[in-house]
Amino acid sequence: MNTWPSSERGFTLVEVLVGLIILSIALLAAMRGIGAIANTQMAVSTRQVALWSADNWHIQMQLQQEWPDLGTTLIPCPQMQYQLICQRKVMSTPNPLFRRVEIGVFLKGDSDLNSPQLAWLVQVIVRKNAGVL
Repeated sequence: MNTWPSSERGFTLVEVLVGLIILSIALLAAMRGIGAIANTQMAVSTRQVALWSADNWHIQMQLQQEWPDLGTTLIPCPQMQYQLICQRKVMSTPNPLFRRVEIGVFLKGDSDLNSPQLAWLVQVIVRKNAGVL
């Protein structure tokens, strides 16, 4: 009959299983944290691209020097792999030589304008060649 000397002690199966459970919980928490960081980075990237789309419409209006009509217009404005919708709202101001233009950018989907607004840009357009202010 083999007997183990009492000076040599090892880990029991229960101790090993408890250690593995603790290790697996720690690894799951780390993976969840990495996933949250990846989701945050993707959201920041999407919002940056949406802001570029809004800025493109802002610059295009400046270059064309157009006097926009009052009202709301929906314009597709895709950027990179994102299918975006730009909503341009033109409103009057107390001064008839100025127009307020709001450009909102949404991710294209089933209900485009019910999705969260990714970017919002506001500008004031001045009517050119309208005389002295």
